[in-house]
Amino acid sequence: FGTHTHPVLKYVTENNPGVEITSYGETPVRAVFNGEVARVFAIQGANMTVMIRHGRYYTVYQNLVNVRVKAGEKVTTGKVLGNVYNEKDEGNSAILKFMIFDETVKLNPELWISKKN
Repeated sequence: FGTHTHPVLKYVTENNPGVEITSYGETPVRAVFNGEVARVFAIQGANMTVMIRHGRYYTVYQNLVNVRVKAGEKVTTGKVLGNVYNEKDEGNSAILKFMIFDETVKLNPELWISKKN
């Protein structure tokens, strides 16, 4: 999250509006809090994206397949939204791009993520 040096191009900085969560195999993605699905849309090269409104906050889940929700649908914490796209040619890696906004202000998603022990 935030501005950091590019991992390969040392003199280039990147501004990442979210975090990337890596897993392997078929991985379900769940809503982090109660809300309403604001949009479900495709981004070329990034599969499907689900945006959920939580009052003035928005969570964004990018790189999904098998999306199970639609715009206008109410969701509860833990509701499965779909699965992360699985890169079968790259060791079954699955990378979710997760972002949170307070209206238009980017927030650090790590503060919203429930971590399993």
